[in-house]
Amino acid sequence: MPIPGCLTCRQHVAYRHGNCNRCLARHVPAIRQGKVTWAQLEAQGFPRPVEKTGAKWMAGFRRLLAGGKGK
Repeated sequence: MPIPGCLTCRQHVAYRHGNCNRCLARHVPAIRQGKVTWAQLEAQGFPRPVEKTGAKWMAGFRRLLAGGKGK
């Protein structure tokens, strides 16, 4: 499985929201200063949407408890 690259610079390993630490450190201050919103960055495809940790796994677990097969 290839290591996922940063969605912004494509040079470093993606760490959070599909970005490397360096690019994420550029995006966050711009958001705080009001230069751009998180939604605008998502529309451009740079950060992945924020997901609650373990949400995908928990959904499968709940299906399993309900009697369905884990898909």
